Amino acid sequence: MKLRDSLIRGGDTGAMRQRVPCWLPALYLLGCNDEDDAVLGTDGPEWCRAGTGELVLNELVGKDNAIELWNRGGAAIDVSGYTLASTVGTTVGSTTLPDGSIVPPGGPLAVRDLATGLKLFASSTLTLSDTAGSAMDCTSFSTVDVWTSWCRVPDGTGPWVRCSSTLGLLNQPGPVGSDGTDGTEAGDGTDGPDGLDGTDGTDATDGNDVTDGLDGTDGLDGVVPNAELVLNEFDGPNETIELTNRGSAEQPLAGFRLESEDTESAFVFTSGAVAPGAFVILDLKTTTLDVADEDRIVLKRPDGIVADDVTLCDGISNPSFGRFPDGWGPLYALPSATPGAPNASPSVNGLVALPDVVITGKPGDGPGEYDAVGLDEVPGPGKVLITTDERVWVTDPANARVHVYEATGAYVTTLTGFGEPIAFGMGFKDEAFIVDAASNEILVYDSPTLALLRTIVLDDIGRPTGLAIEPDGTMYVVDQSIGVLFHLDADGKLLRRLDPELVAANYLYDPMDIVVDRDRDQLFVVSADGGKVYVFGLTSGLLRKDVYVGHKPEGTPDADGSFELRCGGAAAFLGPRILFLVDWDYGRVMLHDLVVGEDLFNPAKKYGFFASIGRPGDGCGELDGPWAIAACEEADLIAVSDPYNFRVQLFKVSKLLELIEKFE
Repeated sequence: MKLRDSLIRGGDTGAMRQRVPCWLPALYLLGCNDEDDAVLGTDGPEWCRAGTGELVLNELVGKDNAIELWNRGGAAIDVSGYTLASTVGTTVGSTTLPDGSIVPPGGPLAVRDLATGLKLFASSTLTLSDTAGSAMDCTSFSTVDVWTSWCRVPDGTGPWVRCSSTLGLLNQPGPVGSDGTDGTEAGDGTDGPDGLDGTDGTDATDGNDVTDGLDGTDGLDGVVPNAELVLNEFDGPNETIELTNRGSAEQPLAGFRLESEDTESAFVFTSGAVAPGAFVILDLKTTTLDVADEDRIVLKRPDGIVADDVTLCDGISNPSFGRFPDGWGPLYALPSATPGAPNASPSVNGLVALPDVVITGKPGDGPGEYDAVGLDEVPGPGKVLITTDERVWVTDPANARVHVYEATGAYVTTLTGFGEPIAFGMGFKDEAFIVDAASNEILVYDSPTLALLRTIVLDDIGRPTGLAIEPDGTMYVVDQSIGVLFHLDADGKLLRRLDPELVAANYLYDPMDIVVDRDRDQLFVVSADGGKVYVFGLTSGLLRKDVYVGHKPEGTPDADGSFELRCGGAAAFLGPRILFLVDWDYGRVMLHDLVVGEDLFNPAKKYGFFASIGRPGDGCGELDGPWAIAACEEADLIAVSDPYNFRVQLFKVSKLLELIEKFE
């Protein structure tokens, strides 16, 4: 099934934007532009081409769940009762604008906190209609288009381009490659026959399809390739680098230079040429170029301008990783090395994506080190948290402490004084909550300053192992000692026990993590060893389902979304669309689509499963006993604990979803 997505929940409220906590991260838009945009700025079906009236759509900001309208006329327009509807094939979702919605003359109205009935999926068209149902304007867009901002420049009349987010202000185009054409200009049609002519918007490499390497989303550290000759494959065991010519004419090699930033070594081509679509293999063993793990490799043109670059993540320990399709696609770990031949396409089940950052550690008790054997014989990093100030917090269970890193991987500090730090929670005021199971306490830190703010004593809890924070400061806490889920106030006092009809204790088997899905009025509790997810009604407090992901007795993993034994004791909710579950036994992170509703409980429908990332191993993007996962909308990141490799791997979620969508 195709991956479904929508605008994120949360967003702006009045003039003050409420920050979405990092355990309730973003919802990402996936899609592709319409197939008939011959004139830039006239995206959408013929019946609502460019919006010919005074009222038009002006800006869409996916990450803030907001849409801006623009009044091109000289009088205010009352849009109360107007509808915004998204269309994907025959699927339609909509929301109605509230009473009192007025668009001022010659200016914008920003519509925030869109209702969840508005469903924007892949290949989406958004339509604005009046109270009589007449279409006023529409636009079609992709994930990459709308995530930061998709807007008209100039406001109200200009073509649709990728922008900087400017709700309520004059629209500003985004960086090079954001104009939806060729990454260099707004559609002059003069730059060659390679699909980058900025006119038809329909080919496979026009800047709209998230795989052309010209939009800053191709996994190459945000550096836009500036040449037809690009890096294409890295074969670690054979120590080779493959380049390919993605252009339509022969590419001379003389003067192109490869540099290794870590080793400060280089190699310069002095002769040769590459035919269109052909490959050139560089054997590192015969050159002066010295490539190391986690090294940044830069390809420069003869004029010294960076043509392409990539950062290796323990890359030489992988069989190979490269682009698909060759020359244009994002980087991922290949099923096998293919030097001199086209790269192979992977399956979305077990897709090995390259992490953006790897936080590396080693056994020990020093800064950033982890005890070799932790609690329950789990070594290395334990639970993880990404805070709103883009720091990564990681428990070191056996050393009873917490390490703090920047999202870049830089070590910040180590917090001590815990008995057994076992879980995290992220509050709505930049507060990080650490659950100490040994002392039955929750320690609350200010995440920017790392100052301890207060301590919450859990008098009525035997062994707290999971935590979720509500916007009002109340908390859901699971008690592993008796297998019960409680709702507590901000001071840790009991408000209610969820599912009071289940009188017997221990109805939750080895509960660890809690994930709240407010949009569907439900809450998930993850079992560490039972391969189960328990689903509660958030309002009712009653248990809806006690087996969400099937428990497989034995066998190899397949595309059924179930576990052989252990869920890994972790889950993260990305959304309100995606539930991430960590599969300890098979070194992967499984993605389940919450849109499919009852399919989440149906083994015949694979529990809403649509993809997984990772495989067992110690290479880039591989996992050994993954034990925890965290997600953060504001940082566009998930962090996966990789304990037996003594590291935490961070992935840009937008890149993952683009990659998954590509191979579905």
